[in-house]
Amino acid sequence: MKTTLKNPVELFILINILSIFTPPSIIRKHHFKRIISSRIGENFKEQQELAEKKLEFVDDIEKLKLAKESLKKLQEENVETRKEILLIMQDFIFVDDKIAPAERKLYQLATKYLQLEHYPISPSIELFEYMHVLSYVSKSEFASIHNFIQIWKKYMGPDVIYFYLEAQKNLENLSLEDQLIKIEENLKNMRELSFKEKTNIKLMVDEIIWIDEKLTKQEKIVYDLLLENLEIESDLQENIEKHSIRKIFSQIVLNPFFTSFINISIIITSITVGFETDYKIAKDFAFEFYVINTVIRFIFLAEILMRFIAEWNRPKDFFSNRWNLFDLSLVVGSFLPLGNFPLILRILRLARFAKILEKERHLRIIIQSFLHSIKPTAFVCLLLLIIIYIYAVIGTTLFSENDPIHFGRLTLSMQTLIQITFEGWTDILYIQMYGCRNFGYADFGHLCNFPTSMPVTALIYFLSFIVLNGLVIINLVVGIIIDNWNVTKEKMEKEDELDFTVKHIDIVVGKIRAKRFENIIDEKEE
Repeated sequence: MKTTLKNPVELFILINILSIFTPPSIIRKHHFKRIISSRIGENFKEQQELAEKKLEFVDDIEKLKLAKESLKKLQEENVETRKEILLIMQDFIFVDDKIAPAERKLYQLATKYLQLEHYPISPSIELFEYMHVLSYVSKSEFASIHNFIQIWKKYMGPDVIYFYLEAQKNLENLSLEDQLIKIEENLKNMRELSFKEKTNIKLMVDEIIWIDEKLTKQEKIVYDLLLENLEIESDLQENIEKHSIRKIFSQIVLNPFFTSFINISIIITSITVGFETDYKIAKDFAFEFYVINTVIRFIFLAEILMRFIAEWNRPKDFFSNRWNLFDLSLVVGSFLPLGNFPLILRILRLARFAKILEKERHLRIIIQSFLHSIKPTAFVCLLLLIIIYIYAVIGTTLFSENDPIHFGRLTLSMQTLIQITFEGWTDILYIQMYGCRNFGYADFGHLCNFPTSMPVTALIYFLSFIVLNGLVIINLVVGIIIDNWNVTKEKMEKEDELDFTVKHIDIVVGKIRAKRFENIIDEKEE
């Protein structure tokens, strides 16, 4: 395209109009420059400047007119160049999920004017309401929303996130039963689509279900809902019955017995780490520990290899999964010659406990509520530091001469205040109330040069600090953690409830069909 572009000015007009829709940022600016450099080249600087001048003193209506005129002129380009132009626009518009409606409409205009072949399926919110339910029942260790988005883009183009988010909003407050009733009505309305588009929808759904090479009962029910309402047939079962190494390993890894076996291995290796800390036991059973550790190392090696083989056709997905990278680093680390660094070796083996913590529901609630509390707690700590600093300045001013050990300098005052936050504040209070000559300086008389008794001031100072710091601030932190605990627990309870409903989706569908049959009987009797 760098040499075949006939109308570069028109393309730069479109690019400049697109840049108006996006909020100014250094990252976006560099992104635009990188696209222009890689896809268009550096030979069109004059045309770029000319396009900028054309748009300099033009209002929005005139800009839209210029965009349409530019798209008409770009129709003169050959098919390959027009495809490249559309790809450039996609790179500009769909760089992230924050797509302005104006960007989407300009992209739709471009696809219309450039007269390129459309994607096999026209996206709609109704279709994505079905996709939302399907994606939920199809999610597994080897099938994530990221995988589904890639398939959606393949069949429906880059503008799928908007439809997915809108569908998600429409369904978020509905029970699964109501969601199924809604998508069934949507699918009935889609019967008017052409046979070709309905077939393409079926092929897309086949591909989504086939990602992990496993057809679950829940997927089958949601899939049958599509076939029944669109009045089409499928050969999915024939494909699923085909065996492959990838499918075999996928089924092994997803098997709950295999997961339990790996968890038991993690517990065994953690227990052996504890025993190895005892020098006598480690020496007496050195050979036994060596055998156990070697066997477990190879178990974890086999596990990571099976996970990789199950996703060998999608290596990018495997390496983008944080748990896969975590496991891989631990497996590689366990085979490194770290005999001289037993602490590192033991930490690597104990790190596997994180997987069990992540999967156990109650522990997950505690961990997630703690993680969500970190940011607000950090702000409370910042507030605490400010309070300590203010009180340290006041304390140094008031008590430095009477008590140089605790308030002689600003840093000493801050250290003292941190100490009295937890304990031992009464002795320091008495020094200020009775003076260093009468309390606390028996062994440090040479430092008590200016003894001063300030009972009222000391009481107000210390009590206000203890109340503000020890009660209000600590209660704030506790309140933040409890609040996040409740939010996390409520969220997980909803997820558990939805998971339970999904597992028994056949009962839900049975209820829907029973209601429908009941309505038919009532209508006939009337």
